Amino acid sequence: MSTSALGYTRSAADVVAKRKPSKHILKTGGTRIYEAVSYSSAGTNAKYLDSDTGDSIVCGGYVKHFTGIGLGVLLEDTKDGDVGEYMIDGVAWVELTTGQTPANNTVMYWDTGTGTGVLTTASGGGLRVGTITLQGVGEATYEVVSTATFTSRPAGTWAILQLQPVQ
Repeated sequence: MSTSALGYTRSAADVVAKRKPSKHILKTGGTRIYEAVSYSSAGTNAKYLDSDTGDSIVCGGYVKHFTGIGLGVLLEDTKDGDVGEYMIDGVAWVELTTGQTPANNTVMYWDTGTGTGVLTTASGGGLRVGTITLQGVGEATYEVVSTATFTSRPAGTWAILQLQPVQ
C-alpha cells in the first residue's frame, strides 16, 4: 500500500503497475492548466481505485493532449471529476508507441488515437509536442520496461520529453 500526497491509497499492485509523479516528472515548468480529470479517458496504467474509499483516481504523471496548447502532465493523483493541475512546460517521461527508438533532440509528435508519442508526422495527425532530451551525463533518452516493478515506470516504452506548448 502507498498513500499519495493528496491522501489517496494505492494497493500494492497499483503501486507497481501504475504511473507515479515521482517516476514521471523530472522538471516542472511554470505554466499550468487546471481542468477536471476524467477516469474514463485515462489509460489502464494511469488510473486506479482508492483502496480505502473505492474512489476513481487518475494518476499523477498522466499525459493529456490539450487542443491548441500541447501536452499537459498531471502533477498529482486526482479524484475523477476534481480539477487537476497539469504542467504544459517542463520535462517528463512520456509513453511512446511500442517499437519507437528515439535519439537525443528527436522531435516527438502525439498520436491522439493511442494517446502515445510517435516520431513521425504520418502517425496520429502530426501534432508536435516536444523534443526528446537527455537530462544528464550517461542518461538514456528512452527506456523500455518489459515488466513493471515497484521502482519502475509501468510496462511500455518511455522517452524523456521537453514539453513544448504550441506557440
